[in-house]
Amino acid sequence: MRNHRCPAVITAVLVAIAVIGACQQGCPPLSRPKSTSTPLPVVFDRGLAEGKPCLPPCWEGLLVDVSSEEEARRILQRLQGEGQIARFTCSEWPGGIECWVYRTPESSYSHGRVLIRLEAGFVSYIGGDINFDYSVQQLITLLGEPTGVYAWPVVDPQPVYYFSLLYLERGAGFEVAIPEGSMSSGVCPDTEIVKFSYFPSFETLSQYLWYFNIPFDGRYYQEWAGFSPECAR
Repeated sequence: MRNHRCPAVITAVLVAIAVIGACQQGCPPLSRPKSTSTPLPVVFDRGLAEGKPCLPPCWEGLLVDVSSEEEARRILQRLQGEGQIARFTCSEWPGGIECWVYRTPESSYSHGRVLIRLEAGFVSYIGGDINFDYSVQQLITLLGEPTGVYAWPVVDPQPVYYFSLLYLERGAGFEVAIPEGSMSSGVCPDTEIVKFSYFPSFETLSQYLWYFNIPFDGRYYQEWAGFSPECAR
């Protein structure tokens, strides 16, 4: 049987050879598709993502009630020099010093920053935004199960429940936001974590709430009992 495709194939080959020959005379370089992934390492927490250089509640080598003000400034200067952060600013406040760490140049007032609070010459609090996809399941794989979950409702304009996964003895909390959620919707493995906070270690919930001046309401706290049954639906 005669192959009717041969002339078309031969024509295509000749065209390709002509194009290659022409490009040797100065064709523009081929453009590569741009990556859509988040640039690293300036926008993610290495401690949460990789456990490096230390696990939470340590942030880039800084520990609450352990690291000094001098050590904090030295680490921030090093991180800025390495390109891990864009910049940082420190200013006095009644009772101590606040250092705001900007992860990226476009970090706004309420997004993309880390707060390091210094009191009596030592780090007293570290908290900020999580700027990369990070799920509750990843957190539990890294740190184990939390002590409990504390939730409080905010109506603005629709009901939103803010959940904090508390690791009281470790001194760490991780916030997730569930739009139009409720205590019954709970937390699922793929729920995204949006903020972290590192604080002194506490033995009880009441100590934690007193430290952060949060009114206790038993309706909004429950010990960790696994993921919500709603997750499988």
